[in-house]
Amino acid sequence: MTHGSDSMDSPVYGTFGNGSGRSPEPEPQYSLKMFGEVVKTFRKRARLTQEQ
Repeated sequence: MTHGSDSMDSPVYGTFGNGSGRSPEPEPQYSLKMFGEVVKTFRKRARLTQEQ
């Protein structure tokens, strides 16, 4: 039995072009890797060591 709208039953928020219908957020591992790269770049630009 449907309730008039399939959008509530099976939400599709977007894709990365892979057609899987998954949410637009990247995989957690990829996000953490990118975050680490951004932090490294900022540290390098500020001429800080990892301990600082």
